[in-house]
Amino acid sequence: MAHVSLRLLYTSLVTPLLWTFTVLSTVLGPFWRLFCILASPFVYFARLPLAIVARCASFLAQFEPLYAYFFAAAIIGVGSAYIVSLISNQLSAILGIDSEQPVRPPFNPVFREDRQVEIKQEPNPALVQREESRRGLKRKDLERKLKTRKASDDDNRNMSRAWAKHRPLSVSARPILEEDDSESY
Repeated sequence: MAHVSLRLLYTSLVTPLLWTFTVLSTVLGPFWRLFCILASPFVYFARLPLAIVARCASFLAQFEPLYAYFFAAAIIGVGSAYIVSLISNQLSAILGIDSEQPVRPPFNPVFREDRQVEIKQEPNPALVQREESRRGLKRKDLERKLKTRKASDDDNRNMSRAWAKHRPLSVSARPILEEDDSESY
């Protein structure tokens, strides 16, 4: 029975391959010399680049242990980066770091008052003259505006003492944020 199966295998697989090779060699046989003659210049000129490539390959083959070391280091690096990425994703999911709502700092009323206080100072006389000449304002109007600013600065009860001590001396200070006292936080 085994003899029949081998003969079947031979007739079904090997015979068509042998027949194909025989037909091709018979048909193309006379042309192989022509092919070799036409391809000989290409083979001749390809010898030098192939020799250079072979020399480089033999030189690089000396560093085979180094390649193995770098390959192992690359595998370890990629694996450790993947592990760190997994740990980071798990921790951010557990701690909610990447949640849609931003993390808000705890409410600090003193900080909020300090941030929202309007900074007011006495203007520099040179700046007053420049502004007066530019806008064509009268001296009395400027003095009246300065008095109202000073009065409102004295009446500001939201300003903390620490903020009043450390107020910047900048002449060009502008109000940061003005809010009504009636609003509740």
